[in-house]
Amino acid sequence: YITFSRIGGYNDAQEQPEASSCSGLRHFPADSHLICWLHHFGIEYDIVTDHELHTEGVESLSNYTTLITSSHPEYHTLESLEALQRFRDEKGGNLIYLGGNGFYWRIAASPAREGTLCGALLEIRRSESGVRTWASECGEYYNYLDGGSYGGLWRNSGRPPWKLVGIGFASQGSFVGKPYHRTCWDNPQVTDWVFRGIPDTVLGDFGLSGDGAAGYELDRIDPADPNFQDGEIVILAQAYTKSDNRYILVPEDVLTPWTNLSGTSNEEAKRADMIYFCVQSGAQVFSAGSITFCGSLPYNNFDNNISKLVLNVLRHFMEEE
Repeated sequence: YITFSRIGGYNDAQEQPEASSCSGLRHFPADSHLICWLHHFGIEYDIVTDHELHTEGVESLSNYTTLITSSHPEYHTLESLEALQRFRDEKGGNLIYLGGNGFYWRIAASPAREGTLCGALLEIRRSESGVRTWASECGEYYNYLDGGSYGGLWRNSGRPPWKLVGIGFASQGSFVGKPYHRTCWDNPQVTDWVFRGIPDTVLGDFGLSGDGAAGYELDRIDPADPNFQDGEIVILAQAYTKSDNRYILVPEDVLTPWTNLSGTSNEEAKRADMIYFCVQSGAQVFSAGSITFCGSLPYNNFDNNISKLVLNVLRHFMEEE
């Protein structure tokens, strides 16, 4: 049974004493880092829930041109994922993905009960692979609530996260963040506005979540993504965990103990890629690729290079409307 009510919060400070001076917030409470950032800069916003995406589809986004995700948009039904894809590809809506481990598991939802806004149950099948706390048994890989679709990772159903936001889950580790390092210097059409007012090459070596902008669950580009192969994706910055043995590759990327699907070494593959790209509809996409990223926004009373960078991106997306 899964309740639709939010009961309490989750705090990682006790699990990671070295980061105990930070907020330690994860999941729903961690989104307060983004909400307070929006309030600080006087940015007007509405909140669209996963339930609205599921039940109303792309029409739930009809009044908007730019969508900012929360820090951990991991679970999606076909309906909610399709709403986001259509918003980008048909409506030309901009996406700002400020999380990690997003658009990962396929779930199903029961129909709304009479007199209520939503059904009583959500369903997930942890089939074959993926980072998971339990595994479905043989014969239990198919959903019941959506008519028998294959469950598990969206990438196993032909809908990898990078099809929407250009990056996908690559590495998981402890709740201790790493900094990004700027990597792009030769694309002024993009970097002039992304890094406006930011002379730093090291980004996010601070934060209220894990003391760094890139931590806990990290996303990177996939070399098989056509947008990457065509040179459409601009890698703005990267954060590596490399020799930190608290981070490991996600199992679906592992080929042997020594090789993986990224085409690089296991150490090189354990990273977060901060990217930007455009698609044919005119939509623009910025993706951060880290669960702890939003924790850096409020640092130093919102006066820091991660805060400035996201503000630059948002203002640029709004100016291009």
